[in-house]
Amino acid sequence: IFIERYVKMVLKYRTRTAKTTAIYYILKLTMILGSVLTPAFMTLQYLTGPIKDTVSVYFWIAWIVSIIVGLFTSFATFLKIDKSYFILHITLESLKTEGWRFIELSQKYKKKQTDLEPNSHNKQFPKFCEIIEQVNRDTMKTEYALNNEKSFRPEGQAHLLSPVRSPMGARFSPKEMPMASFETFPL
Repeated sequence: IFIERYVKMVLKYRTRTAKTTAIYYILKLTMILGSVLTPAFMTLQYLTGPIKDTVSVYFWIAWIVSIIVGLFTSFATFLKIDKSYFILHITLESLKTEGWRFIELSQKYKKKQTDLEPNSHNKQFPKFCEIIEQVNRDTMKTEYALNNEKSFRPEGQAHLLSPVRSPMGARFSPKEMPMASFETFPL
C-alpha cells in the first residue's frame, strides 16, 4: 500500500510541480523581459533618426513584444499559474516531510511515554495514511476553490467583499470595520 498509494502520489505531485514550474518560469521571464524590452525598442525608434524603415521596424517589434507580454500576463492570471505553483510546491514538500517523519518514526509517529508496546511502522501506518490523504484532499479542495473563484471582483476592492482579520485575530465584516477618525491621531 505504501508504494501503491504514497510513492505514486509523491511522483504524481512531483510531475505536476515540474510542469507547473516550467510554465511559471517561462511566463514570468517572458513578462519581465518583455516589460523591459518594450520601452527600450520605443527609445531606439526615436534615437535612430528619421529613417522611415528603421522607425517602423522598432515600432513593430515593440508592438509585438507588448502584445506577447499582454497575452502571457492574461494567461498567467486566467490560469492562476502562480497560485498553482505555490500550492503544488507546498503539497509536494508536505508529502515528502510526512514520509520522512513516518520512516524515522519521529514527531507525531514517535512512541508515547504512556505506550507499553513498542512503536512500529505497522502501528503508525493508519495514522500516516490518514495524514497523507488529508494533505491530498486539502490540495484538491484548494485547487477546486482556486479554479472556481469569482474572477469578476475588482482586484483593489477584494477587501470590501470579505471579512477582515485584525492583527489581534478578531474578525470584522465590512460594516463593522472600525474606522479611525482624525481626533484619534492628533497632528
